[in-house]
Amino acid sequence: MIREGITVTEHNELLKEINAIKKKHGVKIAFILELRNTEVSHQEIERKRRLIVYKEVDELFVGVQEILNLLSKYYDRSFTIWDHLERNVTGSLEWVIDNLERGEKARLDEINKMYPIS
Repeated sequence: MIREGITVTEHNELLKEINAIKKKHGVKIAFILELRNTEVSHQEIERKRRLIVYKEVDELFVGVQEILNLLSKYYDRSFTIWDHLERNVTGSLEWVIDNLERGEKARLDEINKMYPIS
């Protein structure tokens, strides 16, 4: 949708800015993807100890805010600040980190205890 309303030059600049933000957070993105793939959706045969640094994940959400701000700027020329994401994401981020640390099996066990099948 944004591409239709901007010039080729603006589109290229937008992609350049977004890619710079993604590059800055690329290691964190790869780490979270690895956690998701090995700890949450597929249990590893040989488990590795991984350290989740809340500050780094929080910085990643700031990067998402930066991208959303850029999209707003190019979409309707607004300078809407998506800082409410930071306020709204804290609970969700804690939930994600808790589940990554405990693993999917522990989460399913908790659900089965709360809602037993008769």
